Amino acid sequence: MSGTIAIVGAGASGCMAAISAARTNPKAQILLLDGNEEIGRKILATGNGRCNYTNEYQSPDCYHSDDIAFVERAFSDFGKDETITFFRELGVIPYCKNGYYYPMSRQALSIRHCLERELQRLGVTVCLQTRVIGVEAKDAGYVIHCMERDIRADKVILCTGGKAAPDTGSDGSGYSFAKRLGHEVIAPNPALVPLVCRQHPLKAAAGVRVNASVCTTDGTGHTYADIGEVQITKQGISGIPVFQISHVVAKRLADKQPAEVVVDFWPTASASEILSFVKEQKASGRVTALDIFNGIFPHPLIQALFADDFRSLGEDALVERIKDVRLVISQTMGFGAAQTSAGGVSLRQLSDITMESSLHQGLFFAGEVLHVDGICGGYNLQWAWTSGYLAGRSAAQELL
Repeated sequence: MSGTIAIVGAGASGCMAAISAARTNPKAQILLLDGNEEIGRKILATGNGRCNYTNEYQSPDCYHSDDIAFVERAFSDFGKDETITFFRELGVIPYCKNGYYYPMSRQALSIRHCLERELQRLGVTVCLQTRVIGVEAKDAGYVIHCMERDIRADKVILCTGGKAAPDTGSDGSGYSFAKRLGHEVIAPNPALVPLVCRQHPLKAAAGVRVNASVCTTDGTGHTYADIGEVQITKQGISGIPVFQISHVVAKRLADKQPAEVVVDFWPTASASEILSFVKEQKASGRVTALDIFNGIFPHPLIQALFADDFRSLGEDALVERIKDVRLVISQTMGFGAAQTSAGGVSLRQLSDITMESSLHQGLFFAGEVLHVDGICGGYNLQWAWTSGYLAGRSAAQELL
């Protein structure tokens, strides 16, 4: 049985869905629609242009969703190993560094190119500069309303992405399409995003990068923490550890709750070890903060932490200046600076494994449009590959 599958969005999940569908049912007509002039624009920006496309370490703790068990079941069908094999078969040899997988070429263009070639080989019809403005369930099928024309399809896979990185074409339209079709959408927030401080106490140290730990709490009092290179910016704080907890901060801000991040600038030292170090330095004739911490922190950070009152600080206050720096967060840097979106179409209205809507037969979802977001390290791309593969396969099987 032949038929038409329309895939809205030619990002990572959309390309994977198209390839999976075409491989599963070669007789089906596969349409891949995207408003951009090229496929996979967001892929090119991943991993600082190197495309960290998956990660050796996979755990439910690496993802946030309204149904983590659903995510686990999806990965059990098509996970990290299957992803590595998929790309290896397309000529991409993996390079693994600290568990992070990149193409051996270290360029994201390699991933996009191999996807583009496979789409061509399979005969997928790629419709670029085709802006979709609506999806309608009609006559046991679907009508995809585009700016230029309407397209009829038997099956539709929404791979529209979220709202992060709008310059790549992610405008949140998929949320509207899903809502009009009756789906619950959890309000999206920026994730993996820099944070803005109110009355920024460390502004004088803008540009400094330092190994530190950061932590925050959600509305239930649960603590989220990470450690690594933190960057101090003119507006606030950034860096991978900040990104890893940013979804929690964004949710608190969206809920009109106060948000605070606690920074420990010497996480490998205890309070007593810091005090002993300071005493040793003073015994050697070093009495100013700059002299004492010269070999520990960058000079601008020393100035920002201690200003002019170092000598008057008691022991507890001194330790707090290093290990308990409390930053009040006023906002995130927004979707324009975010790597992904937290929130989206609820998994609770999708069928397990197939990614099919429980409200409309023949309607599927994949990728960032869903309420699944991962931490830094290739996890969001892994979700795109997994969900795209399952949605494409399932849609094509229904037409066999």
